[in-house]
Amino acid sequence: MKKVDFCTLVIYVNKKPCAWLIDGTRVKAARPARGPACQRKGGMTVQNIKRFVEHVKMDHEERLQDIRIQMKSLPPGDLIFARKNQKYYCVQKLNDQRFGITRDQQLVQGLALKRYLQEERDALQDNLKILDKVLKDCQNTSFDDIMQSLPPGFRQLPREYYRLKKKKKKYCKNPYYPEHLIYRTNGGELVRSKSEQSIGNALEDYGIEYTYDEGIIVGTRCYYADFFITCRDGTQIIWEHFGLIDSDKDYREHALKRMKDCREHGCYQWKNLIYTFEEDVRSLEIIRQIIEEFVLPRYW
Repeated sequence: MKKVDFCTLVIYVNKKPCAWLIDGTRVKAARPARGPACQRKGGMTVQNIKRFVEHVKMDHEERLQDIRIQMKSLPPGDLIFARKNQKYYCVQKLNDQRFGITRDQQLVQGLALKRYLQEERDALQDNLKILDKVLKDCQNTSFDDIMQSLPPGFRQLPREYYRLKKKKKKYCKNPYYPEHLIYRTNGGELVRSKSEQSIGNALEDYGIEYTYDEGIIVGTRCYYADFFITCRDGTQIIWEHFGLIDSDKDYREHALKRMKDCREHGCYQWKNLIYTFEEDVRSLEIIRQIIEEFVLPRYW
């Protein structure tokens, strides 16, 4: 794969210099980087926390089942230790009797594992009580959940009344066809399609900051990424949604060229690149699955 020195390439958009890296840290042309690459505000939503807790609970329950099965095959009694002449000796306590088993390493190992599993079992059971309480008491704080808790009159008002203004981030934005920006996400970002609106809403629900239509350099070309996400370690994820690839020949040829350029310059699907199509965004669950399995583990 041919390596390109992205830092030496400057593209001018609206008379403003714009040069971006897509394989690591990004640097703006003629301006030194300032501060940590991954500073951001916000965090995981309650909905996402609940999903995480549900996964942890399921893992705990599966582990408890494994422990119960394994405990059935372990020897009876408990392992205790007797000290004599500054040395410890292994003793099996069985009912009211005690047996020296220091030389029976297989029995010692079995009883030691039994005690370990008992401690792990108790910790898992205690955790499950806490997890159940979290799932029961933790309230959802997404926009829709809060709106449902308000009296009906409040729900009739425009959504814009309740939208927090997001601090505008300066970047090289696509200057073409601004009249196509007619759909607004819950966070106030104007996008070009209902599908992109769904993706933007989902990212915002998970507390993931992104830029829309940001100019990036791929080889010697400047493309505008639908969604550009900077992770905590400074690496980036590009999310491209190809909504017209099945219905528009020119659009399809341009999209295929774009995919080819990305692959030739270090961008790979499910590594630092996401491609979605119309069938992928018909279900909100699919969008959430993509975010939870690919974006969240790297973003936070």
